[in-house]
Amino acid sequence: MKARFTFLLFGFLFSLSLFAQDGYEIKVKIKDYDQTKIVLGFHYNGKHLVRDTTEINKDGTFVFSGEEALKPGVYVVILPPENVFFEMLVDQKEQHFSVETSATNPAESVAFQNSTNNEVFSDYLKYLRDKNKEATEIQKTKATVGEAVINKKIADLGVSIREYQQNAVTENQGLLVAAIMKGAMDMKFPEFSGTAEQVQQQRFDYYKSHYFDNVDLADPRLIRSPLLYAKVDKYFEQLVYRTPDSINLEIDYVLSKAKANPETFKYWVTRFLNKYADLSTQYVGFDAIYVHVALTYYCGEDSMVDWIDEDTRKEICKDAAKYKAILIGTPAPKVKFKDQNDQWLDLYSVEAEFTIVYFYKPNCSFCEASIPKANAFFKERKDQGIKIISVCNKRGEDVPKCWETVKSMEIEDWINVSDPYAQGLSKFKVESFPTIFVLDKDKKIIAKGIGSEQLPEIINIYNQ
Repeated sequence: MKARFTFLLFGFLFSLSLFAQDGYEIKVKIKDYDQTKIVLGFHYNGKHLVRDTTEINKDGTFVFSGEEALKPGVYVVILPPENVFFEMLVDQKEQHFSVETSATNPAESVAFQNSTNNEVFSDYLKYLRDKNKEATEIQKTKATVGEAVINKKIADLGVSIREYQQNAVTENQGLLVAAIMKGAMDMKFPEFSGTAEQVQQQRFDYYKSHYFDNVDLADPRLIRSPLLYAKVDKYFEQLVYRTPDSINLEIDYVLSKAKANPETFKYWVTRFLNKYADLSTQYVGFDAIYVHVALTYYCGEDSMVDWIDEDTRKEICKDAAKYKAILIGTPAPKVKFKDQNDQWLDLYSVEAEFTIVYFYKPNCSFCEASIPKANAFFKERKDQGIKIISVCNKRGEDVPKCWETVKSMEIEDWINVSDPYAQGLSKFKVESFPTIFVLDKDKKIIAKGIGSEQLPEIINIYNQ
């Protein structure tokens, strides 16, 4: 009976120790720090977001704690008022540890207890700082030993750094520190042959095709790190052709890798949708990327998005469908306008090599600055089969103001119409004035959202 009681007591105490490890508790001791509060943040979307704050305890320590575990990632402890900080890794199974550092240089003087991730990472950062100092000293001898010797020594440093990284990754498989260090490793290229230009192209192709070899795009821990955000951003900015078709292909590639984990898929598909919704207002044709992401991943019966309410999802799909109708390369929407004689004009009835649909409204300062430029272009090029349809944003009793503007701006030679039921505004998704669309002879959209000064360039391109 006594032995059994001892066994049960041990089991009870063991279960209590497991329960006590739930949530998170990070104790921080800071030398030479005279403030009473510190902040816990984390990396997300290239920024530091605040997760927690804590006040100093009677024993001079700070404790971040909570009943719910922190999501794994790279966190920062920020020291007001200077807002200097140091980084630390929080992994699934390491959420109870201690930190000591100094307020004068928190990043370099930090030391951890009970956290393998952070101990390995701190050693790694110290190693890199030492190697950077070594590289600096090597560079100072360039004048005496020559560039070839310097390059050889720097290359040898690179080899030793890579060996250090590889060993640390191998010894810490599964830990967050291993995922981060592996993702930071420089690529090792094979030997290429051919002309200098051919070798350069081969290196680029190899670099692009192996760019994500060391990064798991489905690892949700990396979402909360500077590594993954910067790496994917660099990929799209430097390695992908800045055309909608190319970007769409690469988005699909990234999402095909990320969808292995619901959290990473949610992060990337949301980020791509928001990013290219913003960029569509800055770069002509980029609305095709927003449309692709929305219609491919948010819309339809096989929608992969289940984290937003149905009304919001339907609104996104409705918006994307409208933009799809006015993408560059698609036939312009079929609309009718009314001319000054109150007669209907079908857009598709206008025969021209190029039709410029110019949406404006009277007493618009931007329009008053833009219209003369478009008119000068029209007078110079109208013999080349170019026609301009000015669509005035006035209805009902205000329509006469349209014709007053036509006269005052001296654009009687244009095809001047009103949009009585706002069909044009709706179907062309006009949200500001002036808005210009350029159509070819078949009424396909070849340019949009441009300024009047860009009209000659657009026409010249399509006349080549």
